[in-house]
Amino acid sequence: MAASRETVAMSVGRLLEEGHYTRQRLNEEVSKKFLQTYLEMLDFSHLFFTQKDVDELNAKYG
Repeated sequence: MAASRETVAMSVGRLLEEGHYTRQRLNEEVSKKFLQTYLEMLDFSHLFFTQKDVDELNAKYG
């Protein structure tokens, strides 16, 4: 049976909270930092995403 995206997201969140050595709770601040780091890793040279793209992703997911 295929898991829903929501179920997978909840499982990943729980694994990160419980399995990471710092046991850091996921909250808005951590989520924003994660998104910023993820986008930086995807486009470290700032060649692919425009500022508008980044702003839209931050508004939607950050």
